[in-house]
Amino acid sequence: MEVQFPSQPQFSYIRQLQATKEDFQVLAACYNMFNDPDSWPSGFGGGMLHTAETVARSFEGKTLEAHFVAVSPENPTQFIGACFCSRATIRPNTWYVALLGVDPAFQGQGFGKALLLKALQFALE
Repeated sequence: MEVQFPSQPQFSYIRQLQATKEDFQVLAACYNMFNDPDSWPSGFGGGMLHTAETVARSFEGKTLEAHFVAVSPENPTQFIGACFCSRATIRPNTWYVALLGVDPAFQGQGFGKALLLKALQFALE
């Protein structure tokens, strides 16, 4: 069975997270954007300030093949959202969404949907 995904302009802003200091630095800024009670109960990460180093440590030994970010249409060096998926350990061929978040300034514009569809497309391949 083939699944057809609708074409949306937001899809062009979704890409795979890379294991680089630059991506980790930009992702840290994205995490810090979520760090308020309105976006995330108790703040993302319990109010911890994220840095490129803390983000890099959190991904040590992990593959980033199912980690996607949304890049700002206005600033290609800013992430406005993220969707991270992981393979379930007890069920083969099963994936789950471990994280899905979009900057409140970009919510309601289809970026969360585009991230989730990219993750679904990846899982189905």
